[in-house]
Amino acid sequence: MRALAVKAAVCAWCVGLILPCWGVQSQLTYKEYEGQLASSQQREKAAKEEIATEQGKIESVKQQLFEVSQQTAAAVNETYALAGTNEQGVTAAEAEAASVQQDLEALLALTPEDLAKRQGDIKALEDRLSALKAKPLSNFSRLADRCVVLSQLVEQVKSRVRMASAAPAAAAPATDKTNSYTVKFVRENRECLYRISGYDFVFGDPAKWPYLYRANQSIIDKGYQRYKSQRGDGVKYSRAADLIFPGQVLDIPR
Repeated sequence: MRALAVKAAVCAWCVGLILPCWGVQSQLTYKEYEGQLASSQQREKAAKEEIATEQGKIESVKQQLFEVSQQTAAAVNETYALAGTNEQGVTAAEAEAASVQQDLEALLALTPEDLAKRQGDIKALEDRLSALKAKPLSNFSRLADRCVVLSQLVEQVKSRVRMASAAPAAAAPATDKTNSYTVKFVRENRECLYRISGYDFVFGDPAKWPYLYRANQSIIDKGYQRYKSQRGDGVKYSRAADLIFPGQVLDIPR
């Protein structure tokens, strides 16, 4: 009996140490303590079950998203198949549309008089645009809007050509030597400073291209920097002097 009394005293002493840590103001009996402990364990079990339920819902949503992405991919591929193309074909068509737009914008940088001399280039761009529109994939939203923009650019080019036709003819220059030159668009053999310097009405000597570069360095360097920023790691030309663009107006030092 004495041993039981000692154990009871020790238990009471331990509970007296624990309760202040829990912030309990009143003294609890051992039975009440067991009840609170069981209640806490029950709440912990319920919380774990709720977490497991939510995790199950998350996994279900992930599976649904995966299935939707698979269905979307299948629908896209089916649409491509109906148009007789694939993702690579659409990408190639977009690249062609971007190229046509770049060439049209270069033409718009020319004067109406210079544009009037580029009827062949304008017709070639119209044919490229018509070929794009003739493809079933041109109805895709990714290309349909671009084709509308290209059509508008073509109309702007034609409008500037009509302006040149309506303007009175300019008087012929007193000399065949000019003080400026507008870089032209040549698909098969692009213009460069070396070739332009060789023209009779410029220097008549290709080796004099450095004079042309120094006289127009700011324009040429600016165009080259824009080219580098657009190409990133795909830069083909390492010097600004090696790359000029249609529409640039170069001063010819005399």
